[in-house]
Amino acid sequence: MRIVNRIATSAALAVTCTAFAQFDREGQQATGYIEIGGGAATVTNGQGNWSGAYLRGSYGYPNQDILNYEVRAAKRFGEDGVYFGVLYSHFFKPDLYASFGVASSTKGFFFPGVRVDASISKIWGEKKDFVTTLGTTYYRARDTYHDWAGFLDLTYYAGPVIFQAGTRYNVSSPGSVKSWSGYGAVTYNKPKDVMLTFRYGGGREAYLPLGGTLTNVDFASNTYSVNLRKWINQEWGFNANYEWYDNPSYKRNGFEIGIFRDF
Repeated sequence: MRIVNRIATSAALAVTCTAFAQFDREGQQATGYIEIGGGAATVTNGQGNWSGAYLRGSYGYPNQDILNYEVRAAKRFGEDGVYFGVLYSHFFKPDLYASFGVASSTKGFFFPGVRVDASISKIWGEKKDFVTTLGTTYYRARDTYHDWAGFLDLTYYAGPVIFQAGTRYNVSSPGSVKSWSGYGAVTYNKPKDVMLTFRYGGGREAYLPLGGTLTNVDFASNTYSVNLRKWINQEWGFNANYEWYDNPSYKRNGFEIGIFRDF
């Protein structure tokens, strides 16, 4: 299968990158992870079921520089696509960091032609348990439209429980269609053992991919998801995600599962 071959090639490149973990910076050893997996989803109203595979991971020095990456091959709405993106984060101070990401795709109208993200994050409090993030996104679809968005994210660490909430304001063109959306999440995190996240997102969207077309409908949507990340030992584990999504045109019900290795 072409999708499997692409993922396997990307996996080989990422495994090669782990060799850099042998080197350190000012006595600090690089850390990160590699994860490979796939999934499927059922989609109603004759829109065609989804399937795909992914490779993602990170590499970097905590509180200094971190690089996240993802390659994803998918079949959606009866069309194949391959997506790839990177996100680089740099700490100016222990409590202040910025992130910059770029992404694109080789084909697939449902993936971006170009996506650019930029944000700045501040860590607050004596316990360093509250984080605010302010950012912007530019998204140019492979078809006819493009988006500019601004977003705000708030995260609070209450021991092993993490609370997260955010909002996004989006302007889509042509038509200058404006939309708001928001999300909330609760995570239980026991490092190197288990991480369980419940998340809800809802609001309005402007352009809707439907079987190769994009329709300006200014519609409401909802997304519910559960993610379980479980370590088998100090290095290996699995990640499982379930997601349910609905809008006025179709409903989607799907899962992904992957295997990861920390280093």
